[in-house]
Amino acid sequence: MRRGFALALVVALLVAPSHAFAMHSVPGWPVFWDKDSNGIPNSTDSVEYYQTAGTLWTSSKIQRLQAAISRWTNGTDWNPAYSCCSTNGVYINGATLPACFSSWNSASIAATCLSFTNRGSYGDIFDTDISLNEVHWNFSWSASEPPSGFADAQGVSTHELGHGIFLLDLSGTANCPPGPTMCGVITSGQLPYTMDLRTLTSDDVSSANYVYLP
Repeated sequence: MRRGFALALVVALLVAPSHAFAMHSVPGWPVFWDKDSNGIPNSTDSVEYYQTAGTLWTSSKIQRLQAAISRWTNGTDWNPAYSCCSTNGVYINGATLPACFSSWNSASIAATCLSFTNRGSYGDIFDTDISLNEVHWNFSWSASEPPSGFADAQGVSTHELGHGIFLLDLSGTANCPPGPTMCGVITSGQLPYTMDLRTLTSDDVSSANYVYLP
């Protein structure tokens, strides 16, 4: 008999005075969205819809979110296709936060709360909430390069979506930033590098395809 337990994993994209050094790792077991809760991956389990949550969404902001989602949809086995209505929220106002963001702090540009059940041989993800901290940070929602002092919303969103399938932050290596999308700790002076997070590298793709069970 399989025994599961519910867990929540909170991960954040931080601005720090210097790089934090951490291992880049993914679970040693596969994860997927087991929508019908039968423990068997199938085609309907491979799509996980996100809704726009909060009150500050505009059509241009939704376009940037859709562009971030399409990076994963087109580049890996995972398909987080955008939808208007779902249980998974992407928050942008930084004020309306899910209860799992109890440790929110102003140093974080964004954070992701991932809820899942450990089934032993695989992880059954059932909810993900992403919040971009517009209360404490300036975001550019433009398709072009952000101005000085602004974080690129599409790049940050792409990064946070990666946490939705258990990809963890990468930091402390020679090429991070700019490096892979899952670079997770930057300095305030490196905010322009957040635009580089829009594009998946081979590291991001191989990690996603390794951990996610389509």
